[in-house]
Amino acid sequence: RRRQLGDPVPPYLAGGGGVDPHEPRMKRGATGMAGGGIYFATTPEHATRKAQAKGATLSALVKLGRVLTVSASGDGSITWASLRARGFDSVLIPRANGVEYVVYSWHQVRQIVRHA
Repeated sequence: RRRQLGDPVPPYLAGGGGVDPHEPRMKRGATGMAGGGIYFATTPEHATRKAQAKGATLSALVKLGRVLTVSASGDGSITWASLRARGFDSVLIPRANGVEYVVYSWHQVRQIVRHA
């Protein structure tokens, strides 16, 4: 039985090349401050500042489930398997300019909307 992840929250993702709001399966990045995951900011402005490639900003409902908070410097060794083994579903990174959330499964991302 699949564990319930709780109510979704509406973070933002700044998209560039390779981000398709019509693709129902968002793909994890290879690396990042909390390992290879799908990174979201809590405001469109923060998402745009963090973007590696410029493009549209996307919003989505993201099921965070049980959230592991790491330090502002992150932990690049986190993987989906290691996170799940510890009983968590997502990661929160408290940054000076806003919070970032990281999920590792496309199942956690729903209702993707593209904003010009």
